[in-house]
Amino acid sequence: VDTYAAAGHDPFAISTVFTHPTAHKLDHLLVTPDIASSVVRSWIGDTKASDHYPVFVELDWAGVTV
Repeated sequence: VDTYAAAGHDPFAISTVFTHPTAHKLDHLLVTPDIASSVVRSWIGDTKASDHYPVFVELDWAGVTV
């Protein structure tokens, strides 16, 4: 499960500096379905790390057994 989508964002949001007319999301943070409900928030950083923006996720591990 893409954590950005699990946090309620558009799963097709762009997270790269990509000028191609058919731009699409290239960077993902994935979790297994059993912990997808632990995603509190996910966001795209506003500073380029290279030709990509960093993607972050915050998880709530309370009650999660791993």
